[in-house]
Amino acid sequence: MKTVSFVSFILVLYLIFIRMAKNAHAYWWTVGKTNMKDTSVQSILATHKFSKNQRLLLKQSPELLFSIGKGAAMAIQECKRQFINSRWNCSDYSPESVFGKILQRACKETSFIYAITSAGATYALTEGCAKGAVNGCHCQSGLNNRVREKQDWVYEGCHDNIQYGYENGKAFTDAKETSRDFKGLVNLHNNEAGRTLVVDLMKQECKCLGVSGNCNVKTCRRKLSSFQEIGNRLKELFNRATKVQPNQIFSNRRITRNYPITQNVENSKIKNTYNIVYGEESPNFCKYDLNVGSLGTLNRYCNATVGAIEGCEQLCCGRKWKTEKLTRSESCNCVFKWCCNVECQECKITKEYSFCK
Repeated sequence: MKTVSFVSFILVLYLIFIRMAKNAHAYWWTVGKTNMKDTSVQSILATHKFSKNQRLLLKQSPELLFSIGKGAAMAIQECKRQFINSRWNCSDYSPESVFGKILQRACKETSFIYAITSAGATYALTEGCAKGAVNGCHCQSGLNNRVREKQDWVYEGCHDNIQYGYENGKAFTDAKETSRDFKGLVNLHNNEAGRTLVVDLMKQECKCLGVSGNCNVKTCRRKLSSFQEIGNRLKELFNRATKVQPNQIFSNRRITRNYPITQNVENSKIKNTYNIVYGEESPNFCKYDLNVGSLGTLNRYCNATVGAIEGCEQLCCGRKWKTEKLTRSESCNCVFKWCCNVECQECKITKEYSFCK
């Protein structure tokens, strides 16, 4: 009887370990590839690998799920747009994790994925709240209903509720990082980089009131920038991302808590919350190797008319390329539909195409 009990105990421990291992690699953004319009919350929770803390949050506030799904879809689409001419083109080929085994590496590409998906969640939650798609949430009233600017009266309108988006986006995306090891802290920092950028890029929109046309009375509100603009800024941060190492110190204590890491640069500290950071070098992505998350560049379209990083010489990794005149269908006029799909028209275009050999 003791032997049977011991075997049962070991089996239970094994099952717990397997469940924890699955949660450790629970990539929430897979929900962005799901048609959520006709799918119940229960079904989505049963078929997607959310972490334990994320599941608890969604069970408490199931209305968050559809905004988070839309944010993931936006992030995946924008990631592909930003890297369309790069060796790594943000291919969404993996049903398990969307982006494949590149996520197992703490390289720049993984850092960008965490930043843009975090930004997507914050953005969509803020937008959903402003549109009334989230129960119990509404736009954010200004602290001062009326202020005087020179000779004009400015009335504060109802702002996009970025506080709601930021707080709920942070609670959800950071819930995945249950460990506070080096890679986990890098992920947390890049999560913060993405959502902080959404906050900082909010812009003021004003409308004139009255019929005089001199605009001496107007209403102003803070609203989200376009997500494409956020993607553009994140790509800029990616291009100048900073490599970090364990046992160094960030200037930003809010992210690292008691687990310090800093730039791998002598006598230099990160001064900005939304720097993108990474911990190891990227593969070159020239050859097909799924073990490192690379699909290679064979048969990839390239632009033979330009040089530098977007040209064929760079994309084809020094190999030759072929050029053909083809008529092909391409997705165009893509729009996001609530919730959470991207719908595109199909356009036929005839032009010269170059492909890596």
